[in-house]
Amino acid sequence: MKISSQYKLIFFTSIFFTLFYNFSFFKNIINVYGFEGFNKIYIISTIILLISLFTLFFTLFASKYTTKAILILTLFISSFTAYFMDSYNVVIDSEMIRNSLQTNLDESLDLFNLKLIVYVFFLGIIPSFIILKTKITYNSTKIEIYKKFQTIFFSLTIIGLILFSFTKFYTSFFREHKPLRYSVNPIYWIYSVGNYINKTIDSKPLDLKQIGTDAKVVENYKHEEIEKPELIIMVLGEASRADRFSLNGYEKETNPLLKNEEVVSFSNISSCGTSTAHSVPCMFSIFDRTQYDYKKGISTQNVLDVLKNTKDVEILWRDNN
Repeated sequence: MKISSQYKLIFFTSIFFTLFYNFSFFKNIINVYGFEGFNKIYIISTIILLISLFTLFFTLFASKYTTKAILILTLFISSFTAYFMDSYNVVIDSEMIRNSLQTNLDESLDLFNLKLIVYVFFLGIIPSFIILKTKITYNSTKIEIYKKFQTIFFSLTIIGLILFSFTKFYTSFFREHKPLRYSVNPIYWIYSVGNYINKTIDSKPLDLKQIGTDAKVVENYKHEEIEKPELIIMVLGEASRADRFSLNGYEKETNPLLKNEEVVSFSNISSCGTSTAHSVPCMFSIFDRTQYDYKKGISTQNVLDVLKNTKDVEILWRDNN
């Protein structure tokens, strides 16, 4: 296959992205606005807007040496993000990326199925192979620069015309329904990668803030009365719903084995999020949900450190995997 310009390849790829990788986005937007009357025109304008936005984005980074590589990499990764968004209705934000990077092999294999293979094959491998085999005709540097700015100009013009023509709709879209744009594939996951890097990587070394260095275990009994150390097992379900535990009064029997043990269920506990990578360190930190972030978590000691400071408590941490 041969194409006369890399910007035509970008344009056709942008159409492909819009139509086949954004099922979740259009499903969500139709659920909110419906697909009748003038709303049909609004949604069609959104399709054109996304094509123009994707074309603008990829054109900014386009060159003789980068266009194919960027498109192929984005297509391949977006095939995975499309699968997870369509199948589990998740948002690929910075915390989801952190959670994914901390997932072990066993957890990853649990997500591997035929549907994922189909997504990756048809949305990742096949289009990437087509782009790889496509021969692009390149012009002189001067003409390539001219075409680049021409594509940018036309993309910005179309974006501006759409936003201006449907101001009321897009004002509502951006102000009242912010979560809708979180499912735009691949723009939002690319933004989330940048956000993850910004939250995680710091050019300056972080100093560890120590807390509770003078912590002590206060005992109400004499030491000689205890014949052996006490063993306490704490089970943390950071992504579980407390109202679905029969130990907490749920009508269905969801804890048949735990109810036979001497278990204390702490029902007045809340998590800081829906991902393990964020929730677990937050729950053990000194910060509440609104104050906690990744950098605070890794630079400040937590409850487990305070227990260690007592010299009377030994901690053994075990993951469920």
